[in-house]
Amino acid sequence: MKPSGGPLPKTQVVHINLDSPLGVKLFVPEGFNGTYCTTKLSQRRHQEKPYFDLWDPHCRQLDNQYNSLQDPYLKEFYKNKARIRSVTKHGLLTPEKEVVCSLKEFNEYCNYLKRNKMDREMSYRQQQKELVKEFLILQEQKIIPEDVPVRDMREWLLEQGCNSFWQQGEARRLR
Repeated sequence: MKPSGGPLPKTQVVHINLDSPLGVKLFVPEGFNGTYCTTKLSQRRHQEKPYFDLWDPHCRQLDNQYNSLQDPYLKEFYKNKARIRSVTKHGLLTPEKEVVCSLKEFNEYCNYLKRNKMDREMSYRQQQKELVKEFLILQEQKIIPEDVPVRDMREWLLEQGCNSFWQQGEARRLR
């Protein structure tokens, strides 16, 4: 739903669901009057990746159109309550300070986030496999005692490795 230029009527705000499969679009029943949002005010849409994305080498997965409401460098500018009221009145922000978008932009953004989630999970699994291989090599070289089973190493990886991996991803995302 593209902002009409007036204040948003009391409608239901649709939030992103990352659990649905990649490529699945949001079903909108006829007559549904909802508001679609991508990010909070002054929050970037694009998430940085530590590697080159072969799925989207030309950055066409998300529209690169500039939106001042999503510019983190204008955070101070939008702290003015009169500006927030004006932008909200024109239907560009929800009262919860979420940036309003069209259904098409919402679906594109959901797919973008789902693909990023899948990439992070795949990278995490690859990292875990490499750590298990390293563990087995160290066990073969008798650096780690043979009585330490892979099961214990796996439990440690699930507890320690998972936390550090997701914290690294969060730190990268917040930069």
